Amino acid sequence: TSRTTMATTPRVAAATLQEALVRGRAALRANQHEAGKHGGSLIVHIGHWDSPRTHLAALAGALGLRPASVWHCAHTREVIVAMSQPVGDGQAPSSRVRSSCCTLDTVHVSVGLMACAQLAAKLLEPNGELEPNGRPTDLVTKQPFHDTFFAGVAFASLEDEVSAYCVLDLLNFGSGYKSELAAMRLGQYKHGDWGSAFVVMAEGVQSAAREAPWNALRMVSWRGSDTERHFGLPEHAAGDDAPTTALAELNQLVTSALRDSGRALLDAQHSSIGAFVLAHLSGEASHTARPSASRLIDALVSLLPVFADSAVVPPGASTLRSTPVHDAGGDGGGPGGAGSSGRCAQTAAPVHVHLLKKVQLLVASLREHFSARDARFDFADLGLLTVSADPVIPAVLRAEGCLEYSPELAAAVDGHRPLEADSLEELAIRAGAVAACEAVLAVARELDGGRNVAVALDASSLDLRLWGVLGKSRMHRTAPRHIAKGTYWH
Repeated sequence: TSRTTMATTPRVAAATLQEALVRGRAALRANQHEAGKHGGSLIVHIGHWDSPRTHLAALAGALGLRPASVWHCAHTREVIVAMSQPVGDGQAPSSRVRSSCCTLDTVHVSVGLMACAQLAAKLLEPNGELEPNGRPTDLVTKQPFHDTFFAGVAFASLEDEVSAYCVLDLLNFGSGYKSELAAMRLGQYKHGDWGSAFVVMAEGVQSAAREAPWNALRMVSWRGSDTERHFGLPEHAAGDDAPTTALAELNQLVTSALRDSGRALLDAQHSSIGAFVLAHLSGEASHTARPSASRLIDALVSLLPVFADSAVVPPGASTLRSTPVHDAGGDGGGPGGAGSSGRCAQTAAPVHVHLLKKVQLLVASLREHFSARDARFDFADLGLLTVSADPVIPAVLRAEGCLEYSPELAAAVDGHRPLEADSLEELAIRAGAVAACEAVLAVARELDGGRNVAVALDASSLDLRLWGVLGKSRMHRTAPRHIAKGTYWH
């Protein structure tokens, strides 16, 4: 078994940490194509090594792997790292996300490994940054502002309540319409500004839930006028008015997402999305000790296309960096920076990129809100999830130095110019965020050193810290976020 594994494990040699990341991604991607399966192991030989072990953890995490064994040579200052896929990950949906995101290496986005190690250390200790009220932000214990939903709704049944939470995450998109929402004074943030698509969706779903349950019959007959009444999004544009034109498009997205999902539920003979979830979990409870978040994700993605957050980059459309990017003490390692090569190679096979932002958020939310009163929501494998990459998390990571953009992409994001939804640039940003967060988590485990502080810092809690704490802080609230309209994903 050992000989077989060693024979099929890709190996790379690199002079620097950043070069190891580039070459490692290319090797894992090639291994996936040749073997017809997810690459799950890698051996990296790095020369002239004088960095701390946490940087090895960051490298492994950014590749979607974990360091299994490390050998040092004191005389040559070289290190050999054997890495492997996290135990138990297998073919779970989170594995597809981790594998595809951590091996998508484009000229548009790169992961700053040194910065990821620094952020991990920051996350394990109380942060000294002050909020507007003068109180320090504790990144480990503080919860984001949206802890409670539907506080004013009297649900008639557990099915109705679960349905409402599911619909909320089903409609968790519209971030690309921030400026138009602000112009119409829709979606007020807690700090007073306008333009939050999430607030618009949350208020709309709550408004509709107060009126009647979110069942499949209601969803399939949903109209644009219903979206306008509950969500405040105009059904029709007011002449040539740009904000209403854009928001009428968002109205259509909301309406079609609800109608299409209602039709899928009825076709599968489910009275509501809550009924589907409860039936699935009840079936699991009959033959497993604890329910699986992974199996629920697969079931929801199979049933409802608006949860299937993935894309296929056709052959020749993506350019994967084929030569090293040299790391100079953390500077110049980004695309287009010092040491970056302009030579690239086109991919010979389609690249499937999985992100599954909304459905991963949903299962984490279901466990948070229902597991204390219903054991069916106490998922055993929630720790396998990845972060849910929307525009906020990449913006925070970029502000922390964990993500670096090419000059062209940086100019577009900083200039608030919309990117095409599911374009290579937009996919690279979101996939890069997943890879960077995997690096952060890997370093946090390494730094924890048995203190168990990092036990609670899984991908779901990291997601909350980046989105709901750092993302709302003074330093990061104004960080430029990429814009993409016309998408169901964020």
